[in-house]
Amino acid sequence: MSYYVDHEANVVRMTRAAWEADIPEYRGGTPEAPTRIALSRDGATCLYPVEFLDTAAEEALGYEMSPRTRFFVHVRTEDGPRTFSGCWTLREARDCYVLERDANVTRTGRGASAFGSGEVYDEQGQHVARISYNGRVWPPQVRTRDMKPVLIPETAKP
Repeated sequence: MSYYVDHEANVVRMTRAAWEADIPEYRGGTPEAPTRIALSRDGATCLYPVEFLDTAAEEALGYEMSPRTRFFVHVRTEDGPRTFSGCWTLREARDCYVLERDANVTRTGRGASAFGSGEVYDEQGQHVARISYNGRVWPPQVRTRDMKPVLIPETAKP
């Protein structure tokens, strides 16, 4: 599936790549100003407003999104390796990492020494990004002094 329906918010969330792909359902509006999409479900057709997922970090890395792109985050913890799968964007992968990091601190009372950085891979196994303990998303290369993060948490200090 190249989109998902958020029934709580009553909206369809998708990437721009999914919008531009050949989806057979009705689409209203343009990629710049999407209005709605018609989806068939249980024999009925429903119209939903469209909301694009934030893919700014992927664009900054030059990563080409497809409608089927999913990210997996691998983390080494004191309790052993953990994997979070099925994230639609790097922002979502970062948010999953931060939630798990905070839960780990609550559970163990320990910080960075017990919870490593997150290594992000796509469904093809390509190393796409690295998430540092402070929630910043970096290119997958070894960090250098002049390297800039591609995604900074809203609460981070400049």
